This record gives sequence, structure tokens and C-alpha cells, in this order.
Amino acid sequence: MPQRLAVACLTVSAFACATPSSTAATGSGAPAEPVREKMSVMNNSPFDLAACPGHALTLEPLSEEVVMGALLTRGPAFQECFLDPKAAQGTPADVAVKLTVAEAGVTVAVSGTGVSDSGKACLEAAAKAVDFPRLPAGAPAVAGQVPVALSVKPVALGVNVASDVAGTVRLALPSLCGCFAEVGDAAPPQPMAKLKLTPTAAPDVLFDGVGAKPGLGTCLTEKVRSLALPKADVEMALPLILVNGWAQGANPDAAAALQFQQLEAIRSRRTAEVLITAGRRGTAALRYDEVVKKYKAKPTPSLIGELRAKCADVLTGDDANLAALKALVEVYQAEAKLVQAEKAKDPAWANVEASLSKQLTQTSGEVVRVEQQKVADAGACPKSK
Repeated sequence: MPQRLAVACLTVSAFACATPSSTAATGSGAPAEPVREKMSVMNNSPFDLAACPGHALTLEPLSEEVVMGALLTRGPAFQECFLDPKAAQGTPADVAVKLTVAEAGVTVAVSGTGVSDSGKACLEAAAKAVDFPRLPAGAPAVAGQVPVALSVKPVALGVNVASDVAGTVRLALPSLCGCFAEVGDAAPPQPMAKLKLTPTAAPDVLFDGVGAKPGLGTCLTEKVRSLALPKADVEMALPLILVNGWAQGANPDAAAALQFQQLEAIRSRRTAEVLITAGRRGTAALRYDEVVKKYKAKPTPSLIGELRAKCADVLTGDDANLAALKALVEVYQAEAKLVQAEKAKDPAWANVEASLSKQLTQTSGEVVRVEQQKVADAGACPKSK
């Protein structure tokens, strides 16, 4: 899939302009213009605002599937852990995060190989950022586990000074979540940082491209200026490539690759919501079945009201799961439409078309199954006389 590259020289490109502290003399003895060189910029991968904590989730009633879905919403935060090269010891493999909600609180265990102590601590903190409901006294613990497949390339420092600037800023983005609060659940702007560094003075930082969110630019400027940026004569422009998994759609004016990355972030979140709503519906069905068994064992009229209430909970669960599945279908359709349009201009887009088509077909089939399930559930509910 096409990738959006890091940048500089005040334009979107894969280079940065660096100005050494010395200047060359001309034949007339007058100083020449500063020598400028281009440096390839690494370390400027997209940042998903869904990595920031604090988004409320509806997780009751709690079940294994609900815990797993909640952990999946922290996928962007898990990937941020591995952006830091100190998170790995060798090559991480078979990494998984298991979270258990018990009456005494929440515990997290990280399994797998190749993860350092700091990497495990980061994964644990990311998982615990979910606000899980307290279990009632005497309730059994509920646990869920998800794999963490690495999809990011760790920041590499020491390539050149421009890449080190980009890497320092990129590693700091999770600590700047407060700045992004203004974005909310919208597709984010694409701020451009204009940086002028010297060996002796504080860096000169200015952010453009924040749209109607001047507070975002002010906050980012202040935070980036306080970072321990390299002490060198460098003048560069660095875009913050932002996506937001909690948004409802992509910015149609953005580059196609960025639109796709935005839609992929939304798809990941909506997949998690499908699992959460399926888990909640499943628990509601189990609770209804328990009352049915009690009624069959002893048909007490007082249980009729409870049967109706529990069955209504099942139908509510069906509705929530259907809504989540239909929302997931919508994002697959948006991705397919984008790929179709871009494939005509760049055949490389065809690489994702077949996979998208398969996932769209499977999810559409699941919508049909849950619609039929809801009809069956409604038919099984006690009828009012």
C-alpha cells in the first residue's frame, strides 16, 4: 500500500534541510550563503490518537469477549510501546496481553519473548488505561487475552540529525495526548512543525496546519519546544501524521494513503466494538437462560416479569451488536470505494482489494446471521397477555 513519507524543507518530501554552523568564503572575501544539505528523514510514522487514554467504553455485563474487545481498543497504545527501541530485547515473538478483572481489582500479565521489562511495563500501563467496572462481591474473576502483533518499526536514532529530531518528536507524541483532546472524535488535522535549531539557543518552533484549533497549535508548540532536541544547526519542516481511531470517517481532502490509514484505524476500533457488543449480548442470553431454567423447574408466576426483562436485555444486545456490525461494514465499504478509485491511478492499490472484499463479505454475512438471531430471540420471549 502507498505510504506517506516524512518531510522537510517546508514541503512534503523525504528530506530535511540542514544548515551547518560555518559558511564558505567567496573569492571576494565576502561570506557565502550557508551551505545547505538534504537529509533523508526517518522516524515519522503515523500516530493514532486512539492510543491516548480516557475514552469511555460500555463494558457491562463483563465477559471474556468484552475484556478482549476492550483490550483491542488499546491496540494503538500497545504499538506505541514498541516504537521505543528499548521495549525489545531481541525480536519480540508470541507477545500477548492478558487482563483479569477480579473483586480486588485489575491485574495484567504479558507473555511472549523478546520484550524488555520497560516494554512489559508499557504494555501493562496501556491495558490498565481502560476503566473496567468493579465486580460485585463474590463474583468470579473475568479474564481476556489478546495477541500483540508488532506492526511498527522502532525509532532508529543516530542516522542523521534530522531523523533524530523526527524520532525525538515521534517518541514524545503519546505524552502530548492533552494537546489532542481538542480533536475529540473527529478526523485530525495534519499539523506541520517548522523547526529551527541551533547549538546554543532554545529551538524555534512553529506549528501550521491546525485548522480551526489554534489551541492545538499553541499546546504542541510549547510541548515540542521543551523536548530535548538535538543541538545542531538544522532548519526543517516536520509533519505530524495523525489518524484517529475514534473518528467516524476520513478527511476527503487528505492524501489517499492517509485516508486509508485513517479508515484502517476506525476499522480496528469498530472490530473491537463488535466483540464487546457480542460479549454483552452473550452474557444477557446466559442470564435469560438461567431464569428460563428456574421457571421450567418451578413455573412461578412471579418469574414471568423477570423473564420478560431478561429477554428484553437479549434483544437490546442484539440491536447493539447489529449496530456495531453495520458500522464495521460501512468502513469496509468506504475502504473498498477508496481502493477502487486509487487502483485506476496506481496498480499497487490492488494488493489490498482482495482482502477487503473477503472481509466485507464475511462481515455482511455476520449481519444477516445476527438479524436472524434477533428474530429467533424475539420469538422466544414471553408474550404479554
